[in-house]
Amino acid sequence: MRSGDHGQSTFHDALYDAKCSTALFLYIARHLQTLIATYPQISYILSNTPSQLFYGTVAWSVTKNLGNIPVMPLLQRSITAPQLMVKKSDTPNFSAFPDKTQFYIGNMSTTDIASYIAQQKNAICVFSHKTKADTIKHLLHDMGVYGIASLYEDQFFNQSRFDVLMRKTSFSEEEANFLCKYLSHHMQCMGIMDIQQEYEKRIVYFLQEIKPTQKAPLVFATHSHLYQHMKKYPDFYAGYTVYFFDQDRRYITYNDFASNTYDPEYFMKLLEKIVYTYRVCYETNTIAYKEKYESIQEFYAFVQIFVGVLSVDVSKIFDERPAHTTSLQLDPLLYHHGLYQTQKLRETMLVWRERLQQIFPESVYKDIVEHIDTLDMLLSSMVTVDKRQYDSGKHFFMYKETNRYVQWDEFLEVLQ
Repeated sequence: MRSGDHGQSTFHDALYDAKCSTALFLYIARHLQTLIATYPQISYILSNTPSQLFYGTVAWSVTKNLGNIPVMPLLQRSITAPQLMVKKSDTPNFSAFPDKTQFYIGNMSTTDIASYIAQQKNAICVFSHKTKADTIKHLLHDMGVYGIASLYEDQFFNQSRFDVLMRKTSFSEEEANFLCKYLSHHMQCMGIMDIQQEYEKRIVYFLQEIKPTQKAPLVFATHSHLYQHMKKYPDFYAGYTVYFFDQDRRYITYNDFASNTYDPEYFMKLLEKIVYTYRVCYETNTIAYKEKYESIQEFYAFVQIFVGVLSVDVSKIFDERPAHTTSLQLDPLLYHHGLYQTQKLRETMLVWRERLQQIFPESVYKDIVEHIDTLDMLLSSMVTVDKRQYDSGKHFFMYKETNRYVQWDEFLEVLQ
């Protein structure tokens, strides 16, 4: 333990850390007590959550006996037209410049950018990173501009699915954590949830409502999410003006998108969400969902084997090259002599493709088959394989069609 020069605690002092941890714990305990007093749903959830070490420590006023299953309230979100800001005298008049003029954020303040955006309607503002979009969005909120739609977030929750989840006879600690966090967001009148953990994404996948097909005057997006939305809904935002921030990045990000960079782990995470969805349905209605739950479990186990075998086969190809090799351009993997096991499993994958269509609803099948078809296309094409490394030192592989660099005129034609 170390103290400062005058006996005061420093940020590297173990006692200071312990005091901060204690203060944070007590704050969370008081907040949870407020939640319990406000929402009877939490008493019901915690009384049906086994192994609740944390909740058992701080939630001493939980009511054990509740009658009817309580209904979960929905987060209230509204999409309204933004208020037009009074133009500041020193705000650049972007409309005076020709199309495709380059502006760099480094030479302008974010407040100037936000002031200009506030004056626009039917506009999509596109950033290379979500954090940049969030910074501008917060500034706009401070200016009184709300109702900004996003292409990278904003789940709506389905009341009937919440009712199904609440009919479970017991909740895991992950579910209890999520539901307490959800109600905390509701108490603070937050319109959307801040989703961070993988287990939260699985629960949200089950609870989410299909996003309403309504437009907003201002739309924020990342580069990749804009391209994905354009591919899925090509005419939805027809007539909107697209403002690209990080202009030089857009050419790179579009080529990455056009090249279909793919990590098989994406497929695994999707299936984990679907498995969770059908597990909840199975636990609350065993007879109706038995076949679907068992089938998705079986398919998930198969995909785990497929991804593992593919990774092992590709590792062997890299082992034949110099140790520093991190990227290889390969002929179609379906015809590579070293991927016999992957090729055999691919045949089974196509059988599953047909079987799943007979079992699952169109919305679920569509999500799954998109990954199956992407994998099959990559196995059948000239492919570039990039070798990446986890923090633990283990390796994984990213696959993409050999880069086809889109010409400037083609890029403008795509975006019109």
